[in-house]
Amino acid sequence: PFVNAFWADGSHGTSEALAPFVMADYPSPPSTYCDLGASYLEIVINADGSGRTTLSTRNGGERQDLVIPASGLKGATCVYGTKQAVVFGANGTVLTTSDGTTWTARDSGTKETLRAAAGSTDSVTFVGDHGTIVKSDSAGGFRVVRHHSLQNLIATDGSVVVGEHGTVLRLY
Repeated sequence: PFVNAFWADGSHGTSEALAPFVMADYPSPPSTYCDLGASYLEIVINADGSGRTTLSTRNGGERQDLVIPASGLKGATCVYGTKQAVVFGANGTVLTTSDGTTWTARDSGTKETLRAAAGSTDSVTFVGDHGTIVKSDSAGGFRVVRHHSLQNLIATDGSVVVGEHGTVLRLY
């Protein structure tokens, strides 16, 4: 029963924002659980932008607590088909791991802060500041599919994007 749970930091969430996925008042940072095949990875992004993980073997035997080598993080998601975990944040930061210990920096194609993401079987959709929407492609790269003078985007489920001041976009 490990499921994907994504979150956005809500730093732009106001009473005017329509953001049902933002958990800005959560008492502690929510966790994202990713199935990496031989192990499970719990990812926690702290309010200060640091991240930590707990890697557990599938049989519950070994546990490792590790620090994610990045700052300015905003959230995490999973890509189930490739058994990868993804963290994202400030300056377009995207890091991926398939083993829970080695993180690889990826070029997201933007320097905007990415605030939320939704993973699927084989891709990730990120949303962020200034209307930034970034989707991963089948080759493992990323492409900015929309970058207009929209309000800040703060939540997505992969097909619908939610932003400040009631912005709602459907992705096709």
